[in-house]
Amino acid sequence: MKILAREILLLSIVFTLLSGFFASLSHAVTAPRDLALGSSNETAKSLGNVCFSTDVTGEALPCNPAFIARELDPNFRAQFFAGNNVSYLQDVSSLLAGDGDQQTVHNLFNQTRDSEMEANIEGAYRRPTFGVAFSPYRIVYYSFIRNSSLPVITLLAAQEQTARVQFGSYIGNDWSWGVQLRGVRRTFIAQTFTLTDAASEDGKDLLNPQHQNAFYVEPGLLKEWSDEKWRPQVSLAVTQLGVVDHKVDDFPASPEFHIGSAVHPPVALGRLELGIDAALDSQTSRWTDPFRIGTAYELGVTKISGSAGASDYALGFQLRYNDILGGLTYTSKLIDNWLGENEWVRTVFLQIGFSI
Repeated sequence: MKILAREILLLSIVFTLLSGFFASLSHAVTAPRDLALGSSNETAKSLGNVCFSTDVTGEALPCNPAFIARELDPNFRAQFFAGNNVSYLQDVSSLLAGDGDQQTVHNLFNQTRDSEMEANIEGAYRRPTFGVAFSPYRIVYYSFIRNSSLPVITLLAAQEQTARVQFGSYIGNDWSWGVQLRGVRRTFIAQTFTLTDAASEDGKDLLNPQHQNAFYVEPGLLKEWSDEKWRPQVSLAVTQLGVVDHKVDDFPASPEFHIGSAVHPPVALGRLELGIDAALDSQTSRWTDPFRIGTAYELGVTKISGSAGASDYALGFQLRYNDILGGLTYTSKLIDNWLGENEWVRTVFLQIGFSI
């Protein structure tokens, strides 16, 4: 226990130093980082950044590559994931293809609140110490209108193709490490403009698609105490550590540090995991922003998971029948709307797929 206390103290010191460093670098951004740079799948939405300190499913690729070292049966999973406003899909695709017109602008901006859309197709293969995943199609959309007298729009639309490779190993005394190599090619539009500018003849130039290629090296480290009753574990991970060929504020190659811990309380039936994670990046401003707690419970063919942060929470349910997977995830977050008032924005995501 003395060793555990000493290691936790060391992690606390590291967290404090990193928190102060990133707070000094914080700046205004045009779109939520977790949407622009996050993952579109059930685990990432229901657990948020707590997925970096847990490995609740044993399938697909873990958020923290250090978990790839675990001894699991080889498996393959393919899935489709989509959320609210999927009706925007055609208009956003047209916009990113450079085919947007005045009607497209009208369809997308005919709203007075924060609007988001995500869709993703991905296949992944995992075995002990190695995993690979490919997403040929991920599309995200975000728009927010502020200032009711002269509407100003913040817009982010992106379509991505992503390839990931993970590998790792145990290094003794319940320590394990892992590394994820990730390549991303994206076509995007990221602009802030007035509604009158968008409606003008020259407004189409504001919506010209751009391109970016990115490559990231994302390491992870895990320490477990497998002999303890609750099997506590402490984890570290670094994401977004890489290079891009075209710098964009919404898609920076600025690292995000994850410091987390999890326990596995014994239960009569199923498997329960409780976790906490602190995510530190250049947008960290308030001391409460990085922290998130989450839990996942698996019993037979069902899994229930949820998490909460300073201004949002999420709940997910997944059911497996033979090789078929299905699930729903509900998220809710507090924002300042265009009138400067607090408002809860709620989203429901659907995931379907298969696993063999």
